[in-house]
Parts: sequence; C-alpha cells; structure tokens
Amino acid sequence: MTTKHNVMAAVLGTLLVAASGSYASEKGDKRNTDIGALANSPITLALAAEVAQNFADGRAVHAKLKPERGYYAVDVSAGGTLQQVRISAIDGRILSTEPADD
Repeated sequence: MTTKHNVMAAVLGTLLVAASGSYASEKGDKRNTDIGALANSPITLALAAEVAQNFADGRAVHAKLKPERGYYAVDVSAGGTLQQVRISAIDGRILSTEPADD
C-alpha cells in the first residue's frame, strides 16, 4: 500500500470509530453552520461518501454538500433499498440516516 493509501485508511478508520460512538440524530436541526469551520474542514465529499458507504454497507449513488446545514447528504444503495446518510462536513460524524427520496 502506498503512503497516501495508508494515510487515507488511517483517517477513515479514525472517522469510523469516532462516528460509530457518536451517532447522533440531528433531524430538523435548523442551525446555521460556521462557514469558517466548514471551509477549513478536512472532510471531503469523497471521504463523506466512503464513510456513508461503510456505515450503510452499500454503494454511494449520489452525494452533495448542504453548506447551509453543514453536512453532506449521501444516498446509499444497500440491499435493494436507498437510504440517505448525513455526514457532518466539519468533523465527519454520522448525523442521521433515513430512507432517501427517490
């Protein structure tokens, strides 16, 4: 494995451990996001998609940043169902999961 892959694996592993212990539903949270924290976040769309895929044990089919809410919305196809996993764009926590709108 290359150094880049080792670093990504370490970051992903750390995020998954942190996320599994801090799964917190923030449905309906209308707070404004600190744009500075969002701009300086190490959490990328690709990393959020990877975390969501691992959490839902499926394949990400659509992902987008919701900057006004401070999270990535990742639609994951798993076991014949489509679910949306919300990942914090600031710290990588899994905020919620629910059936995705088709």
